[in-house]
This record gives sequence, C-alpha cells and structure tokens, in this order.
Amino acid sequence: MMEYPNFHQKALRIDFDRNSMKAANLTSNSQPYLTITNPGKTGFRTEIREALSQRLLVTVQHRELLWDIITFADHHGGKAIRLSKWMKEGTLPDNYPATYIDTGVGYYFWKPDVNRRFVLYAAQDLAYTSPLAYMIHTGPTPSLVLERGTESIRDQVIASFIMVEQAMRMTEKASKVGEGMAYAEANVFA
Repeated sequence: MMEYPNFHQKALRIDFDRNSMKAANLTSNSQPYLTITNPGKTGFRTEIREALSQRLLVTVQHRELLWDIITFADHHGGKAIRLSKWMKEGTLPDNYPATYIDTGVGYYFWKPDVNRRFVLYAAQDLAYTSPLAYMIHTGPTPSLVLERGTESIRDQVIASFIMVEQAMRMTEKASKVGEGMAYAEANVFA
C-alpha cells in the first residue's frame, strides 16, 4: 500500500515538476512522491510509481485492437481490468458532463469546473458540496490537491486525474488545430 505524507493532518498537495501528464515527477512538501513515465517511444503504456522505492502502483496499457486496460497494484486484486469498466463518461442529473470511476469501494466522478478545471466528488454528492480532489495552477505547472478521506483510493484518484486532464488537453489541442484550419480556409483568397 502507498505511504502518504501527513495525510492525517491535512489535505495532500501533489506538485508536478512539468506541465505534462505523460512524463513527470510529482512531489509533496518538496519531497519525491510519484513518477509518471511512458516507457518506450510509443506512448502505449503509462506507469505511475512511488518515487523513492520505484514500486509500480498503476499501469495503463493503450492497445490498438483490444480494450485499453489498467492495473492497480493495490486494488482489484492486482489484476488488469478494462479501462472502460473502471472509468466511464456520463452526464450528471443537472446535465453537466462527468467522468465516473468505480474504485471498488465506491463510485466517484470528475466534474469540469471553471475555477479548478476538474473536481472529484463522491457519486452521492450531487450538490457538489464536498470536493475530494481538485487541480490548482499556481505557476507554470499544475498541482493536485487530495482532501482527507481519499487515502485508500489515492492511486486511483491520481490515475483518473491524469487521464481526465490528458483527455481535456487533447480535446483543446484538436480545437486549436480546427480553429487554425478554419482561419486558413477563410483567408485563402484574402
């Protein structure tokens, strides 16, 4: 099981050393905490490891012809499960989009947020009163804040955050490319 610094005292803030969800060193209280890597050049595998021990916590395998799978060292019996079984896109009762995760001990959802980009709530918190995790950007790199009560699922929260944030970045990039193409087409004869 992961060891978490000071999680009984206050929320845990995890700082990324670069603005990347694919390869980064994460720290907490300026101490090494986790590493995110994509071994090999293909980017089809993402690993999350404890920084000091290098113990593998989460593996995500993106496969071209088969289902993407995720493996948690400390959850789901350490067995690979379909990513689509663990994490699903959906809509909240108030029509906001959400990404749901099934942690094995409960359901949670990431909801887009104007101020914090994404906020994680327990599935029953449809009034959005008790955020469990959220992103903050106080400089050039992001940070993830995990509130007390997430200790047993923090590896799942971190993995899901990385995937939700990366998906948002890909959507934003595609949108910018589309805007550039539309601008170029509009100015062909200018």
